[in-house]
Amino acid sequence: MNVLVGKKEVRDFSVTVPSSKSFLHRALITACLCDGVSVLKGCTFNADTLATLEALRKLGAKIDVHGRDVSVDGSGFLKDCGEVVLDCKESGSTLRFLIPLATFVEEGVTFVGSDVLLKRPLGVYQELFDACGVRFELKDASLFVKGKMKKRFYEVEGSVSSQFITGLIYRCVCSHEDCLIEVVGTFASYDYVCMTVDVLRRFGFDVTMYHNVIAIRSKNVESFTIEIEQDVSSASFFAVYAAMNQVCGEFVGITSSTKQGDFVIFGLLEAMGCKVYEDSCMHVCGGKLKSCRIDLQDCIDLGPILFALAACIEEGVWFEHTGRLRVKESDRIQAMQEGLLKLGCTVLVEEDRVFIQGKNVLEGGVTLDGFNDHRIVMAFAILSSRCKKANTIVGWEACRKSYPTFFEDLEKIGMEVVYVS
Repeated sequence: MNVLVGKKEVRDFSVTVPSSKSFLHRALITACLCDGVSVLKGCTFNADTLATLEALRKLGAKIDVHGRDVSVDGSGFLKDCGEVVLDCKESGSTLRFLIPLATFVEEGVTFVGSDVLLKRPLGVYQELFDACGVRFELKDASLFVKGKMKKRFYEVEGSVSSQFITGLIYRCVCSHEDCLIEVVGTFASYDYVCMTVDVLRRFGFDVTMYHNVIAIRSKNVESFTIEIEQDVSSASFFAVYAAMNQVCGEFVGITSSTKQGDFVIFGLLEAMGCKVYEDSCMHVCGGKLKSCRIDLQDCIDLGPILFALAACIEEGVWFEHTGRLRVKESDRIQAMQEGLLKLGCTVLVEEDRVFIQGKNVLEGGVTLDGFNDHRIVMAFAILSSRCKKANTIVGWEACRKSYPTFFEDLEKIGMEVVYVS
């Protein structure tokens, strides 16, 4: 389905984005590892977090949703499940977080999902499970995992995705043994592992992290009540909107106390000429944008929206460590390059870096393919605010993956949104 997005009224705004997808994935799994019934407050669900919720139910957890509060009883988690089939939809977090926990299911677990999901890299687990004697049978449409992992010390490659490390941490916590994980090579998206450790520690688990080493000590933890944070990744789109349109945005519920890795967006925007400050929450006021060099090593999901921002900067912006953008829900480099070229920008792509030279005024009036990727769709929608003519974006419903109310919120801040098919 297509949507026409154009500039209507540019003004200061306040936005309350949904709860953090990354935080909620982790809180749901962590609650399943506790004794008793834990309560997660302030939850808003999307396609990815619903995939995790349903998968945890199939693994034996009892989860009840009451409005925005969720109760989680993990007393039956991973016990007497039988052979389980888990549909992870398009959620890489659901798949990679739960694969190591499948080794606790006696009869084994079959993972299925979208065509794209099971083509994303899983080699880190393949090598690890082969070394442990665990069956890891990956076919075109499914992955079967069965077997016990008896090791207490793990070396895991960190350059592909932090999700592998988070999954392994959950396996160690669930083993009720003291374990040690050493991340070797480049440690990509380090802050996302910090978030995993932070959520576990908030619940009361004994997990510590020092540089590239994570120590997990065996500990039984009672149930816990926790408030789910707002999603910084979702807020980043509106923060860039404020930056590129020289207006002020208020981001309700988002503060500098968060461990979410994409919080770096506020520092990046400040370095590029915006005024950024915090009172009860974060604020961004756009200014004259200037060029800089941006390293995406630890914030790869910000790539699409920062590419969109670069399209408004005539001096151009270099992006480093961009390679992992090719193995997300789409090839995000190709997707953004195709759209930005249509809008008249210059895009130079090298192996692990990208240069984008934008324009002060974009003509617009083009059709932009969202590649069934939520972050591509939202990035092009935000960039349409800087175009003289409205753009047609193909596949707007991809936003349901992470931000189902995105276009509603876009209308609230003054953009024109017309659903055309």
